[in-house]
Amino acid sequence: MSHDFPEEDDLVVPRRVDWRLWRRILGHLRPYPKAVAMMIGGGSILAGVEVMLPLVTARIIDAASGEAGTAAQIPWWGGLYFAMLVAFALLVFLFIRAAGTLATGVAFDLRNGCFEKLQSLPFGFFDVRSTGWLVARVTSDVTKVTGLLPWFLLDIFWGSCMLLGILIAMFSVDARSEEHTSELQSRQYLV
Repeated sequence: MSHDFPEEDDLVVPRRVDWRLWRRILGHLRPYPKAVAMMIGGGSILAGVEVMLPLVTARIIDAASGEAGTAAQIPWWGGLYFAMLVAFALLVFLFIRAAGTLATGVAFDLRNGCFEKLQSLPFGFFDVRSTGWLVARVTSDVTKVTGLLPWFLLDIFWGSCMLLGILIAMFSVDARSEEHTSELQSRQYLV
């Protein structure tokens, strides 16, 4: 009995996004809800902290130059800045740990699934493909998927929250700038 297995060069690479494939890949995250929640939550909060750091820096500079109040506010703003840096470091540690948990867990699951699939194939398949090639292919593909999956998840949520936070921060700074500008213009008319 002859089996016709496609050669690697004969496989067609799709040009569109295969949503069924992505659903299958993301389905491997299901056994790790805590790590996924840590990646999503940690990334979202981290984006908020990153957006706030320049705003707090601006307040420190304003307090030091006397524009936003007295110099007595500097320690308060400095303490807030330090607390945000500690939160930043803690969040980075937590999501790196969650990414490691996801990567190793999904890699283990994928390798087990690949091994089970290889065990179920007919012997004719192994006449066409060498074992070394199969092991190298499984190892390479699993490494690519598990290296991409946690960081892809983090980038989607962190990046989205970061863009939204930057947009909000820009509008809030612009609104304050317009108030400050109109205040300066009204002072000029009084002089």
